[in-house]
Amino acid sequence: MTIIQFLVKLINNGIYIMKITDPSMLDFNESLKLMGFGDISNINKSFLDYHNLILEWNSKINLISSSTVDSILERHFLDSMSVHLVDSLLNFDLTEDDIEVLDLGAGAGLPGVPLKISHPNWKLTLLDSTSKKIDFLQELCSKLTLKHVDFISDRAENAAHLQAYRGKFDLVVSRAVADLKVLVELMLPFCKIGGAVVAMKGDKAEQEIKMALNAINVLGGGDVELVQTSDYQTFFRGSLVVIHKIADTPENYPRRVGIPHKRPITDLS
Repeated sequence: MTIIQFLVKLINNGIYIMKITDPSMLDFNESLKLMGFGDISNINKSFLDYHNLILEWNSKINLISSSTVDSILERHFLDSMSVHLVDSLLNFDLTEDDIEVLDLGAGAGLPGVPLKISHPNWKLTLLDSTSKKIDFLQELCSKLTLKHVDFISDRAENAAHLQAYRGKFDLVVSRAVADLKVLVELMLPFCKIGGAVVAMKGDKAEQEIKMALNAINVLGGGDVELVQTSDYQTFFRGSLVVIHKIADTPENYPRRVGIPHKRPITDLS
């Protein structure tokens, strides 16, 4: 049994708790510094507590894949932080502005909570249709003493038609939720004109963009930009699709629950 396998066994038995001095935590801190974060002493304990709470809850509900429990810092937290790479493409400054952010299909809080930890001035809203995941997120944000965080326990198809959320957010982010041609119908209605949506994608992002162009146009989206994260740091994976919001989304979108998945806009005649 390797050391990693041993640690994973301990984790699964609820015994192993990561500490500040663990090698993987030290590597994580160095990666944050490479991303431009200077003094990270004020946030590394938050990431540590976040890591350990995921492990505690993952035995109750499926927050992350069991194959990634030994690499949460890299596979989930650092991956979430890659959203910073789109800063120069936006009409606002991620590092300074008091912006409103929606994480759609938040699940374990990825990427929204890692981004909120590094930007405590953000107003973050976490949306997930699974009530138990919302329970986790509420406990997490309480434990980390994160302020200005709201929670929506509902389907995006429903919440996007509520006046409190429609066209409200500067930035809408999503990670591993759906194919882009489906996802844009769920994300763009929440975004304000002048804002942007960022979808975290894999190696088929360029193909997904081509299939989603009609939907993006129908839903009020404008220019689309693709960022390959590995071009910036070797520890990043995947890509980021940035879609700028230039017009209001027609009132009939998103369509009722399940329809965007069954009949994406790109398939409509």
